[in-house]
Amino acid sequence: ERRTLLRFMDFRLLWHLVFGFCFIFPVMSASASVANSQAPSMPSLGGTTPIRCVFSDLDGTLCHFEKETQKHGVTTIADAQQSTAVVRNKDGEERTCRLLPTSTMGAGTVSDRTVELIGKLREKGVKFVIITGARSTTVIERMPMLPMVDAVACETGSKVWYPPPSACNPPDANEWELDKEWASNFQHVTGPLETDVPAVQREGTLWELFREMKALLFDPDSRGYTGCFRVRC
Repeated sequence: ERRTLLRFMDFRLLWHLVFGFCFIFPVMSASASVANSQAPSMPSLGGTTPIRCVFSDLDGTLCHFEKETQKHGVTTIADAQQSTAVVRNKDGEERTCRLLPTSTMGAGTVSDRTVELIGKLREKGVKFVIITGARSTTVIERMPMLPMVDAVACETGSKVWYPPPSACNPPDANEWELDKEWASNFQHVTGPLETDVPAVQREGTLWELFREMKALLFDPDSRGYTGCFRVRC
């Protein structure tokens, strides 16, 4: 099943996903035919094609931020100690939420209703994968608060984590398994993905570009990244 998921996760797809889209994939090939036995209980597109997997961005799709939502009259009452929040729209409707930390945008909120709906999809045999451009350090910090999903990919898809097979609730970060076989596909570009070496000293064409951009005074951001970096222009 992991190999089937990864067949869809090429960089062309991920380029679109990290900018806020949510893609739904039906059963597409013979390699995924094992899932057909579950098709009658699966949700479908147009009542005919069973949905095999949902790939979703995180920030701005499942997770929302007060500095954006307040523009629409939404208020957020956060309890940082409990990692929870109540979000209220301008009509007074409320949603209870989980509070997710970030490095750059402040805490984000994922509603309990969103968590519930993802759970219902998975109960029907639909795989749910989160794909985000967020840095590894942020994703690792968020892992215990994420909805229960089948995989999490970050840093433009260079890293993919899986929860323990028996997990029913989001496990702690140290329980997620990094797919090292998948990561090895990019090592000639990124160098080792599990490294503490400063970005300016790393090997790989990615970090050659990093040094070139740094020399041009672009001030690229490598904090918490080992499979990509961010540039603010």
